Parts: sequence; C-alpha cells; structure tokens
Amino acid sequence: MQAMTLPTWGKILTVMAVALPILALGSAALCAFTGEQPLAAVKRCYFILNNVPGADIAGEEDVRAAVLLNTIYIVGLLTFAVLIGVLGDDIGSAVESARLGNSRVPERNHTVVLGHNRQLVDVLRQVAVVRADRGATAFPGQLVVLSERDRAELEAELVEALGPAAAAAVVTRQGSPLKVADLQRVSAGHARTVILLAPDEEGGGGEGAEAEAAEAEEGGSAHVLSAEAQQAVALAALHHLRQAALGSPGGGGLTGGAAQTVVVQQDSALDLLVHAWGSSEGAGASRLVASVSHLNNLARIQAQCAAQPGLSAVMGCIMQQQPGLPEFYVQSVPEVVGLTYGEARRLFPRAVLTGFYDPRRAAVEAGPGVPGGSAAHMTAEERLDAEAAAVVLNPPDASVILDRHSLILLADKADDIRPLSPAKAAAARAALEQEQLQQQAAAAGSSRSSHSANAVAKKAAAAAAVTSSGSALAVWGEWSEAAAGAPVKVVVLAFDGQSPEELVEALADYCPAGSQAVVVAAEDSEAGRGMKRSRAEQGQLRLSTVPGDPRTRAALSAAGVQGADAVILTGLDGVSSDQADAQALATLLQLQALMPHRHQLHHHFHLPLGGGGGADGAGGQGGQNAGAVRPLNVVCGVTDPRTREIMQSLVRVQGGGGGGGGGGGAAAGRPLSLDIINADEMLAGVLTQVAAEPRLSGVFHELSSAEGVEVYMRTPGALRLPLGAPIAWDTVQDSGREHNVTVIGVVRGSGVRAGAAAAPDHGPVVELGVPPGKAPALTLQSGDKLVVLAEEAR
Repeated sequence: MQAMTLPTWGKILTVMAVALPILALGSAALCAFTGEQPLAAVKRCYFILNNVPGADIAGEEDVRAAVLLNTIYIVGLLTFAVLIGVLGDDIGSAVESARLGNSRVPERNHTVVLGHNRQLVDVLRQVAVVRADRGATAFPGQLVVLSERDRAELEAELVEALGPAAAAAVVTRQGSPLKVADLQRVSAGHARTVILLAPDEEGGGGEGAEAEAAEAEEGGSAHVLSAEAQQAVALAALHHLRQAALGSPGGGGLTGGAAQTVVVQQDSALDLLVHAWGSSEGAGASRLVASVSHLNNLARIQAQCAAQPGLSAVMGCIMQQQPGLPEFYVQSVPEVVGLTYGEARRLFPRAVLTGFYDPRRAAVEAGPGVPGGSAAHMTAEERLDAEAAAVVLNPPDASVILDRHSLILLADKADDIRPLSPAKAAAARAALEQEQLQQQAAAAGSSRSSHSANAVAKKAAAAAAVTSSGSALAVWGEWSEAAAGAPVKVVVLAFDGQSPEELVEALADYCPAGSQAVVVAAEDSEAGRGMKRSRAEQGQLRLSTVPGDPRTRAALSAAGVQGADAVILTGLDGVSSDQADAQALATLLQLQALMPHRHQLHHHFHLPLGGGGGADGAGGQGGQNAGAVRPLNVVCGVTDPRTREIMQSLVRVQGGGGGGGGGGGAAAGRPLSLDIINADEMLAGVLTQVAAEPRLSGVFHELSSAEGVEVYMRTPGALRLPLGAPIAWDTVQDSGREHNVTVIGVVRGSGVRAGAAAAPDHGPVVELGVPPGKAPALTLQSGDKLVVLAEEAR
C-alpha cells in the first residue's frame, strides 16, 4: 500500500524490483535445464517475460524448460498489467487534476467573475453575446470564474446550462473572493475586467438564506459577514493586488496601462465600498462601477408594467443583450462635432441616436473640492446619480454636439454606428422623399377604385374585433389615449407580509393621478396593518389595505381583482425560485377563475375602458362586452422558462387564442395579459453591458429612475402616424421629435413580425432599432405600439 503513494517513477521501480529477481531465477533455471549460455538464457527469458515479438515457446522440446518459460510468460503478463494500471492511474489523476485542480491561472488582461449566485449562468451567457456583438475587446482574454462551489459541481452546472462547447471556454477555480491567495490564483490583479457578484444573501434570494441557515447549523454559531462587508473586503483585496501588479517590473505584463474595470452587483448604497477602493484616478488605476439600483426588488419595473401593460418585454430587450437585437453604444464621433443634435441624428442610417454623454455634467454633480472631479467622497448611490447626470437622453434637436460629448446610439453591431457625411445624408434623404412622393401619388390614384373594398374590409374588421374579444388583439388592442391617461386600480399581493413601500412609491410615480392601490396581506403582518400617507400622497395614489391571505380566492375577491387593471405579485424573494414560480402559476389560475363573464362586466365597470373608444368598439350585441374592457394585467416574476410557457399558454387558451375554437366558454370572460419579469436575466444583462462599456451605468440608472427620461409606449395615433402604409423611418423619427420623444422601436400587438406571414399569436413581438432594408420603413397595424424615450408618460 505504501508503494501506491510513491510518484510514478517510484511505482515503476517497484514493479522492476519484483520482475528482476524473477528474470534472474528463471535465467539460472533455464541454464540448468538446457545448458544454454547465461547471456543467451537471460535474453530468452527477457523476451518471454515482456512478450517481445519473435519469441517462441511452442518449439521448446524440453518439458521442464517449456513449463519454466510458460511460468515466466504468465508472470510477465501480470507485471505488464500492473505497470499499465499504475501508469494509467497516474495519467488519469494528472488529467483530473488539470481539469478540476486549483492551479494558478497564468493570464494577463483577461476577464474574471468573482462569486456565485443565481445570476452567474445568465452573466456568462450574456458575456458570450456581448463578445459576439462588440468584439473581443469588450471582455478580453480568457474568461475565469472564482466560486466557493465545488469545481466539479460548478462545471456540471455550466455544461448543462451553456452546453459543452460554451462551458469549455470558461475556466473555473474554487475559492473565496475574500481571500487574497484565491484572488491571486485567478490573477485578479492582472485582469482587465472584473465582475463582482453579490453574495447569495443579496443576489440569490431565498436559496442564499437557506444556505446560510444550513451553514449556521453545521458550524454552530458561525459568524457570517454582511453582503456590504464581503464586497468591501473583496474590493480592498483587489485594489491591493492591482497596485502590486502595476508596481511589478514591466507593469506585470499589462497592456498599455489600461484601466481595470470592476463592476459590482449591488442593490443598495454600500458606503464601505468607497473606503475599500479609494481614488480611481491615475493611469492604470482601477475604476469602480456599480450596477443599476432598484433592480433586485423589481419595484420600479413592476410599477411601470402595471401602468403600461406589455412593458416587461421591452425592458427585457433593452436590459439584456440578445442576438439579433440592438444594444446601446457610447461612442465619440468627431465627424458630428459642431452640428446640432437634429442634424447629427440624420447621419446614422443604421442606428438610432438617443442622446449624448457629457463627462463635465458628472464632474459638476460630484461637487466642488474634489481634485479632478473625483467622486471618492461619494456613496455608491451618489456615484450612480453622478453617472446618470452625465447622460442626456432625448435632448432637443437644437442642442449642439461638443468635442467632449460622446454619442449614445442604439445599434445592432459596432459597424452600424459609423456616420454618413452630411452631403451623402442629404442626398439619401432627398431620394427617399422623392420615392415617398411617388408612392403617395400611386396610392391616391388607386384610392377611388379601392374605396368600396376598404369599406367592406373595415366592417369585417369591426365584426372580428367584437367576436375575438379575448384574443391578443383585445389584450394588445388600441385603447385610446384618454383611457391610457385615466386612473387605474392596482392590486398588490404582499405574500411575505412586509410593507411594499418602494412599490407603492413607484406606483405613485408612474400611475396617473387619482389611481388606486389595494394591498392584500396577512392580517397580523406589517403590510396588513396599512401604511400612513399624507393627504397629498393619497390624492396622487389612493392606498387601501385588505387583510387576508393573498393565496386565497376570498382575499382576491375582497380586493376586487375582477374590476382591477393590474395585479402585482411581490414578497416572494424569501422563498426558493421553484416555490415563487409555482405561486405565480397558482395565482394566475385563481385569477382566471375569478374573472367575470361578459354578461356580468357591468357589475365591475361603469364605463367602457379601452377598446378604442370609437365606432369600432360599438358594434357589439348591446351594452358592454369583453372586447370593450382592458384585460387584467398580471405582473409577476418567474425564473423557469417552462413555467413561463405554461402561463402564456393558459392566457392564450383563456383568451381563445389557442386556435380551432379552443377555450370554449372561458373566452366569454374577461381576458388576462401577462407581464412576466425575470430579474436574474435583466440584472445579468445590465452587469455585462456595463462591464463592456462602464458609461452605460448612467444610462440604465437614468432609465430606471423616476426623474428624467424613461421608456414609454405610445399608440401610432398619439404621434399622428397612419396605419397600414409604409412610413419611412426618418419620418417616424421626425414625428417623434415633434412630440418631444425619441422613437426607438415598435411592439407588434399581433405577435407577428413585419413582413411575416400570419400565424397563431404568441404574444407581443418587440422590434428595437432601425428596421431592416436599404430604405428602412415601418408599417404599423392596429394594436402596435411605438417604444419611445420621454420625460413624461403623456
């Protein structure tokens, strides 16, 4: 047994020490039996022992010699088997050690992800997409992950989630971001980009709490650092290693003294981070970048979705980087310096100019007394506010582009942000206007002959709108601008019983004045006891409380979900993702069962909401019908894509969109719509995009704040755009600018992309950026909504 602990060469010597005496004794016996010379006997026994080709025993006539040689042959087989087994085991151990060992990663200017939580797989998936769109400079070098999880388990998880090929491109090491030795193992000080994930306590939801409880049980009164302290310790260690790398001879192999980008996933203002990191100035120094706040608790996004049904799909496309969808670029473009913003936005035929980045505004926001505009004295939240102050989205066309400005563009790839010369842009615009005039003349010539056919088609469309009251066109129907600005009723289901203060404040920001919020929570909980609000706050948002278990149908009915505009599920952060998904599905089933029949709608609605408000909505069989009422919008967070598919299929069947007359009597009830939010995917998308371009931190913070420019949806009629006819993209942009908004895309209410054949509806399709084609144009249909950047909802 002791021999097996020896190194490989020691094991080989042990096998030889057993084989040599056998060879010597066999040679001496062969000499005695046959009278052969000693040297010839040794050679013959060696050949037989090692089964050398050409050695033969069958021709031996002496019985004693034949038995001896066969015995040596059998012993040779055993020694050879032992030798192969020893070498194979050592080779396998070496391969396993190389695959799952914890050796140091000798990389420079690479990308490191520190920590592990639910967003890790989504972050790695987003890194691959960003690399494909922005090039290898976004996340240079090898991608390395340092996690406290067992390396074999982590690699198995990555193979299952990413596939063998993508997982093989990720190097993993087991260790803690709190230990300097483990950070050195992944060469964190020499990395170009570092993403520091929040501990499970903050980024992992309920699973993190369960893991900590298990550790506490195993270790007794084990001490656990807070999330703030853990990230502060890791950042201090990173700062030390970075300075040591820069101070080494030759700068530690770091190219060009480029700054190291460190992105921290956080949900609160971590004041310790400022003291842990220190100043971020000087060549080669590291820079601390914080992710968008208010994302882990979903409050602001949930409130926006409640006020604007369908916005979750838009926000998901903006915050996540997906193949085929555009993303934000922050680029300095010297060719447009001195031009007005209105002139500059016409020079990008394949990109949407959404604003510009002014670093001087960030320095002013940082306040006086800080050399060079450094923000070392600011908290993390104040740093984000300063970054957001540097971002100017949807500026007036008269704004002048200065030399210090960097343009913020929405484009599919980096090649699309190259501008045209003003002369080429003017020529292209003139040619496009001439083509539009010809199309309008042709359309006017054929309008008389097609007038009667259009009238028939209009009547058929009105009849179809009445009969398909639960279809996606009802869910995504053209509700009038007056109805869109009318007060709404939102039911908030607080499953954990905690007071949803942030969500209520967000609802007050986004919902029209006079709206109502009803909180449903357990009677003996904090939320069940109600919140104190001033008279002015109540005037903006009337808040009431219904004591009761939000999991029961009785509590939902008492809150009046039958006549509500939206239902928000909150307070599920403390449970596992599987339980949270199951609760969302169960709530959807209960809401479907509670929806009133079309003949009972007058008990819950006094006025016909939505439905277009015109003659098209008045062709029903007397009184109100399901097509004249906006669907109940359910806003929830779901992680598992299979659960999302089940919920979406239930809504389609209930709305009669399952095809072939499916749905039966359920289609006669009030329809439902879904705004499903996956916070893990959104947060991972923000982290990776900010890591690739740190200045995007201010862009995402601006879009998620109550003040300033945000994402809204407008009907084509609100921007005075016609339906059914191609509209040049420049014309769409000009129309948006006349209404003080920037159009960045469209949501197809029919669930069918422009130019595609009609198919069973699978929900809204989001098309961001410039439409494809040499002459980009939009053809808007009933139910479509334009995605815009604006300062106010209306």
